[in-house]
Order: sequence, then structure tokens, then C-alpha cells
Amino acid sequence: QTDGMYKVAKADPTAEINGVKYDTLQAAINAAQATKGGATITLLKNINTESYYMVNGDNPVTIDLAGYNITGSGISGLFYVTAKGDLTIKGEGTVTAVEDNGAAMAVWVRSPIAKVTLEGGTYTQQITNTADPHFDLIYVERGNVYVKGGTYKGATPDWTLNCYDEHYQSKEANIEVTGGTFDKDPMPYVVEGSTVKKNADGTFGVEKAYLAKVGDKSYYTMDEAFKAQTASGEAIVLLRDYTTGSTFNSGSINRTVDLDGHTWTYTGTDV
Repeated sequence: QTDGMYKVAKADPTAEINGVKYDTLQAAINAAQATKGGATITLLKNINTESYYMVNGDNPVTIDLAGYNITGSGISGLFYVTAKGDLTIKGEGTVTAVEDNGAAMAVWVRSPIAKVTLEGGTYTQQITNTADPHFDLIYVERGNVYVKGGTYKGATPDWTLNCYDEHYQSKEANIEVTGGTFDKDPMPYVVEGSTVKKNADGTFGVEKAYLAKVGDKSYYTMDEAFKAQTASGEAIVLLRDYTTGSTFNSGSINRTVDLDGHTWTYTGTDV
């Protein structure tokens, strides 16, 4: 300053929760985890970090990338989710895991009761030592990951998504994909009711698949289609193969189901 004194300015905040600003993303995560019912964190700038972000609290944490990017070491997973951790990432922005000592994980889930939901964002890697095999972008050792959207670009031929359960042999690791765009075919993790199609650029898109139509309107579930048929009296037309363990009662009206070349498989035992 002009009077010869020095003034220390507070660093630009990194994130905020309901208008309350935090210097670091970890501080915001800690605050969200301490909030009953959880909280949504909104990024305020790009982040470069040499450490991972720990999510292990009792309350859910949602991070809105808000158009900003997060870059950092992937040795422990840029987001390390353990204990009761519950993390959702949404919005536009890029999460880049930089290879460190042979690992480049954007997300690492390590608890059977932990949960990660990925609704948006682009997830990618920076790899220098391509001889090392530990390059899973989204890695589930134990716990659950639900991929509902976003773009996933691994840097090696290894799986972009990896569900590791060989060591535990306990079915504690789970990945379910219902949406998103992937550099490698995610079919092993795509749940029934969603479909994979190859895009012109070689990537794979996943989207929820319609099951049947009644008239000009399509439906995701047979229950919805039956209700529509009850109202209109028109035929139910299958749009894809269908497997179910549930029975469907015709009720008091006549019903027509047009298989349209598809197969309806019933796995129940009571009928």
C-alpha cells in the first residue's frame, strides 16, 4: 500500500454452498457432509490440485461443476469415496486425473456402502507412463457407481469403467450405466432397459430405451403401457425384447399385444 504497510488479500474462493464461500473444495465437501440432508457445492473457478478429495461423511454431497474444470493426481482417485460417502457430480466441466505413480483414477470407490452418481461432466486422464496397467478412469473396489450421464474418455486400451471384485468375492462392487457417452463399449455395465449404440465418431452412447408404444406414444415400462391401453383400447406394441418376473392381469377389458418380432420372456414361477 502507499503507506508502506502490506495487506494480505484473501484468495479467490473455490466453491460455495448457498452463498457461503470456501477457499478449498475439500472445505466445501466437509461442510456439505456436516449438513443434515447434505448440500450442493457450486464451483467458482478451475482447480489444480496435488491431493485427492475425500468423501466419507454421513450426508450426501453434490458437486455442480458449473462449467469449471478439476485437474489433479489420480493416484488415490481424484475423488476418493469411502465409509458412508455419497457423492453426486453434475453440470458441465472436465475432471482430469493425472497419472501419478502408476494410477490415474478420476473416481475410486472403496466401501460397500459408498455411492457415487455421475450425472454430468467429462472425465478424462493424462497418462505419461503407459507401461503401467492401473489406469482405470472410474474404479469401484467396493461400493456402487451409477452413471446417468456425462462423457468418459480413458487414455489407454484398458477399461474406462472397472468393477473389481475378484479379491473380495463378495459382490460388493457394482456399476450401473443408464446414460452417457463412452470411448469404449460399456455394455457389461448397462442395465436392462437402456441401450447402447455406436456413434459416427466411434464413441458409444447409452440412453434409456422405450419398451412399448400405444398409439403414437412410447413408454419405458409395461405398467405405463397397460395404463395407456386401458384408457385408449389400442394395442400395445413391443419395441424391444422384454424380460420380467412380474405378471400382468388383463382386468375386465380385451387387450392386444403386438410382439412386432420381439420376444417377451417371463421368469416367474407362479403362472
